[in-house]
Amino acid sequence: MSGLDFVMGNDIAGGTTDYEYAEAHVLEIIREDKEPSFEESQGIQNKSLAERVSKIDQGIYTYSTIDKVVNVKTLSNTIIKQKINFWEERGVSSRNYALIGGLAGLALVFFGATSSYPLAILFGVGGLCYSGYQLIKMNKALTETDSWKHDPVKAIADQRKEALKWGLIFIYKKDSSGTSRPQEYQKILSRNELQGLYSQYFHQFKDRLVTAHDDKGKLTLLSEVARYSPLASHIYRYALVPQHQIDQMEEIRVRYNNFLRAYNSVDSRIKEEIKRIEDSFKVPVEMIQKEKEELLKPINERYATQKERLLDLKTAKLEGHPPTGVEIPDYHRQVEKEFSERYKAAATAYENEKQEALKRPNEKLQEIETKKKEVLARIRSDRSSQLLPLFPYAATLHQEAYKLFKGGAINLAHLHKDPATVFSSYHHQYPHMSQPSAPSSSSEQWLQH
Repeated sequence: MSGLDFVMGNDIAGGTTDYEYAEAHVLEIIREDKEPSFEESQGIQNKSLAERVSKIDQGIYTYSTIDKVVNVKTLSNTIIKQKINFWEERGVSSRNYALIGGLAGLALVFFGATSSYPLAILFGVGGLCYSGYQLIKMNKALTETDSWKHDPVKAIADQRKEALKWGLIFIYKKDSSGTSRPQEYQKILSRNELQGLYSQYFHQFKDRLVTAHDDKGKLTLLSEVARYSPLASHIYRYALVPQHQIDQMEEIRVRYNNFLRAYNSVDSRIKEEIKRIEDSFKVPVEMIQKEKEELLKPINERYATQKERLLDLKTAKLEGHPPTGVEIPDYHRQVEKEFSERYKAAATAYENEKQEALKRPNEKLQEIETKKKEVLARIRSDRSSQLLPLFPYAATLHQEAYKLFKGGAINLAHLHKDPATVFSSYHHQYPHMSQPSAPSSSSEQWLQH
């Protein structure tokens, strides 16, 4: 990755572009020509940061070598210190200006309000706006100061250590999702490291396939085979596997792609069936929701009328004369207490009436939800029964592929080229269920279907 020269800023009072951390993203990262072995790279991670990083200062730049693998070009400590000082000074001055502007603005607003002098109020508002602007500048200065104090070399060294600890798929997911920071893992790892992580992952992956016994674990692994298998092109190309090794696995990859078609065929059919069922259940739910709204309308209207009537009664009592011998404050407290209790009783009655009115609709919703769960459970069970026969095929395929990857001899004669020719279930669509209808008369009839 080629870097861009960092131009020093001269106009400290005006332009600050050259002092912004975003403009300093000129890190140049170059892999070393002579790479350590994967095993050596793993051993280096046990050393301290000072032992892992060597630095050479040349003018305004510092060249750091991390783990004998990558050279990182950054600004020198002298330049970075200059930027930090600039933003710390900017933060202090902005804070002071904000304080002065805020105090002056408040004083002018107070003076204008008490002396009926509109111009003073106008100037006061201007002072407060100026104070707000300076606070924004102060926050930016704090952010920039923190950014310049960040050490990109240490961050990359930590990132490399994390990659070698958590493995290939961890870093692949981070890079493909764009969440790897501060750099993409693939850029800061050597070819030996990427290929070493691939070999390590391949070995662990085929072992997991061999040791899987329960159906739930097998289905989970089949999903991983379909997405993150070492035989998937996006995985081995990410790991920079040499082309000659890819070429020699041509026959294996043909069989893997056939597996993938068989898996996706079942998976997509089941997903479509689940979506169809879920859509069909929306109709009765919407009917019942409308039914609930209609049931609640008169209840809500009665409650609103009752609250309004209680409010009128309370107002009339408060405006009336208290009984003989009762002080007005005591009388008002008695009225407030009385109507608080009456409001509470009305609210309780309202909630009870709603609950009773919605009892049957809610029961119908529960019945629909139960019915929906039963149907979806049958569909998902069918998915499992169709996918599980694929597992021995996937496990054997990866066993043979790993032997070939390690330079051993393989025999694919016992492994059919296309798994769909072995398992007849792949030729049959999922049995089409009659789509639940929604009679216009009531949701009760729908539940009987």
